[in-house]
Amino acid sequence: YVNMATIQSWLWQFGDGSTSTLPDPIHIYAQPGVYSVTLTITDISGCIATLSKPVTITPAPAASFAVSAPGCQNSAITFTDLSSGNGGNITMWHWNFGDGHDTTYTAFAPTITHTYAQAATFNVKLTVYTQSGCENTYQQNISISPSPVAGFAYQNTCEGDATQFTDQTTTTGGIVITGWLWNFGDPASGAANTSTLSNPVHTFSAAGTYQVVLFATNASGCTDSIMIPVVINPEPGVDFITGPVTCDGSPVEFFTDTTLTNIATVQSFDWDFGDGSVHSNLQNPVHTYANPGTYTVTLTIVDVSGCHNAVSHTVTVTEGPMSAFVYQQACMGEATQFTDQSSAPAGSTIVGWHWDFGVNGVLSDTSNLQNPEFTYTLPGL
Repeated sequence: YVNMATIQSWLWQFGDGSTSTLPDPIHIYAQPGVYSVTLTITDISGCIATLSKPVTITPAPAASFAVSAPGCQNSAITFTDLSSGNGGNITMWHWNFGDGHDTTYTAFAPTITHTYAQAATFNVKLTVYTQSGCENTYQQNISISPSPVAGFAYQNTCEGDATQFTDQTTTTGGIVITGWLWNFGDPASGAANTSTLSNPVHTFSAAGTYQVVLFATNASGCTDSIMIPVVINPEPGVDFITGPVTCDGSPVEFFTDTTLTNIATVQSFDWDFGDGSVHSNLQNPVHTYANPGTYTVTLTIVDVSGCHNAVSHTVTVTEGPMSAFVYQQACMGEATQFTDQSSAPAGSTIVGWHWDFGVNGVLSDTSNLQNPEFTYTLPGL
């Protein structure tokens, strides 16, 4: 027992060549080991007392870590623990990420991740503790660069058409975008399923919904991504049929086939009759060909989704016969003889005739004979 009120001086000898005259000093040993610490006190009467004790200094742990690169805003940063117990067992790790967030582990985790919401420089500290109560801290400043905000637009979403994609990525911190990686979600398209262009085009292999992903990278190496479902509409069904009469000089009827064409969804019709004439935009047009021949007729439709489809059929327009006749002049009340002199086109035969003898107001002045006769009951022309 020491009566502190009577103590006049203290002398501490820490065993490593260092001393102190404070009553309760603090001393830091530079090296581990066992040191003989001696305390000598002198009271007001000049009496001296000395006490020595061994003090064991264990090695402090070594805290250290590595940081993944690049350090990007809103991207997970990986911290790798490189600490050593220096012969002791580390039992606790305390991470302070410098942005107001920290965490403590009581079991060894070789790597941990942390995401910074802002771009700035942060002082990261790792403090490790050993079972004997020793600790050590390592700190490092890390720079977090701003990340881009990925975005894109697209147009032309019809089956068989090339869809145009337009990069709309927003730069942050004035750091330009230097790289693009597109995945169109269309593995059936093979090598064309990806692109590194800023504004690519892609023709999807079939109608359907595709998850299109854009990865945009800036000059700092920071990346952001976005996925947007893109719906590719099927091309509309279309077909047409032709009326029974296809002779030159006679109207030819065309009918949109409603069994294959959904008329309710058709926004526009375009008929190309194949003879250089003006197109028609009617659903069921009529067209007269001036000359015989074989013509390729094309019907193109556009539906309410903006998708188009076309179908072509050949139409053979046949040359018609040339009508002609002579007659033997007769008098009123006597039979006038009519003789057919019509001609058929090569390879064809005339099979029917219809005569109208021109008497006004009379329906019975007709004949279906080739060479008929008719008796006029009144004079005239």
